[in-house]
Amino acid sequence: MKQLLKYIPSIETLVEFPEISRYTGRFSKRFIVWLARKEADKLRKEILENKIPASSKKDEIHSMIKKNLISRLKSYEKPNLCRVINGTGIILHTNLGRAILTEDAVKNLTSILSGYTNLEFDLKSGKRGNRLNLVEKELCFLTGAEAVHIVNNNAAGVFLSLNTLAYKKEVIVSRGQLVEIGDSFRMPEIMKKSGVKLVEIGTTNRTKLSDYENAITRKTGAILIVHTSNYKILGFTEETSIDSLVNLAKLSGLPLIYDLGGGVLFDLRQFGLPYEPIVKESLDKGVDIVTFSGDKVFGGPQCGIIAGKKEYIKKMRKNPISRAIRCDKFILSALEGTIRTYLKGDSGVKSLPTIKMLLQDIDNLKKKGKYIIDNIDSKTKKYFNVTMDECYGEMGSGAIPLEKIKSIAIKVSSNSFQAEDIAKSMRNNIPPIIGYIKDDTYHIDLRTILSDELDEIIKALNNLISSLDENQT
Repeated sequence: MKQLLKYIPSIETLVEFPEISRYTGRFSKRFIVWLARKEADKLRKEILENKIPASSKKDEIHSMIKKNLISRLKSYEKPNLCRVINGTGIILHTNLGRAILTEDAVKNLTSILSGYTNLEFDLKSGKRGNRLNLVEKELCFLTGAEAVHIVNNNAAGVFLSLNTLAYKKEVIVSRGQLVEIGDSFRMPEIMKKSGVKLVEIGTTNRTKLSDYENAITRKTGAILIVHTSNYKILGFTEETSIDSLVNLAKLSGLPLIYDLGGGVLFDLRQFGLPYEPIVKESLDKGVDIVTFSGDKVFGGPQCGIIAGKKEYIKKMRKNPISRAIRCDKFILSALEGTIRTYLKGDSGVKSLPTIKMLLQDIDNLKKKGKYIIDNIDSKTKKYFNVTMDECYGEMGSGAIPLEKIKSIAIKVSSNSFQAEDIAKSMRNNIPPIIGYIKDDTYHIDLRTILSDELDEIIKALNNLISSLDENQT
């Protein structure tokens, strides 16, 4: 073991190896030295843990550390956040960035990337402006709200609403609506951090109007409704209608806050999907504040949109927390572009990438599959069985959780390679292709594949054998 430790080159020697020194033109020497120290520490630890064969020679140790350091350096030649191809069939995949932006949003965003903007500058008066003015009027038109506020995500929207309207007061919510929103963040925890006291009412499956009425006291600050978009309770159930809660809130002088989550501006039933609460309908019924995500069914960038009564929105804007969770110029630019798409009416809605994916018929997906299979070369066919079959995808991000969307998948199997090896190789592709494994077979759901990505998938599949051989060596 001691001899192996002596074989580890000094940092100065390591960075002067020709294979390493050639990177000094791309990275600073200080950065290369920093990485070299990390690799030396890592190798030293592996030796001490007996993970390196005791019979290893000096040149083998040198080769090992050089290879690892070069691998680290190469990883910095491409961005960590990169474009990927979504072959999962999950249209709003949270881990893959949720909604694809509209053409209008991309055009808007591209136009401001390399220069200054009028983010908070009023071009008419020449004085300081308000960044929310860039999108508020149009969002009020789309939602029917008196006023709108934008924050960095929907959880922040709920947090700000509660902190502004019910700080140090009680907030009533049905036990069946205490959701976990992802990554282990739960509604009770968000409420606690916002400075309100949670008052649970009803049971998991049944909450009546009388439960709300009996919970109201002088300490009550608001009534909260949480749309259970990421799960459904079926069977012996009962929930209080929005109309009943609107009347109760008005009679009690309390704000009614509705966390819609997904943010649907149009009736999904027109596309053959189950009904989801529509923002405008909720506000028209008399709900005081509605919060929803910008990057789910709405089809925009990640942000939280708070829509509702002007008196409440005004208070939120004055809350110091608003500055901590506000959106930057890039988010607002992409949001404005998304809004412009909606302003085109039905044609705009149907042009949303999320909706276009939903509307693809099976015949069109089969054409995509046939195009891929027809272009698989003979070498690849020798080692892999590439076929097409029916599958089921989903909306994702907690939207319509019970609805499975019929689709078509490319299936890749092999007698020589495991499905996990194929999946790993596809993830290592540039751009990475993210599929899924089912029944020990690698799948690519074509519903979430864009037309200009088909040739990239064909190229990746035709390179599979060389890619897998390289990984195994």
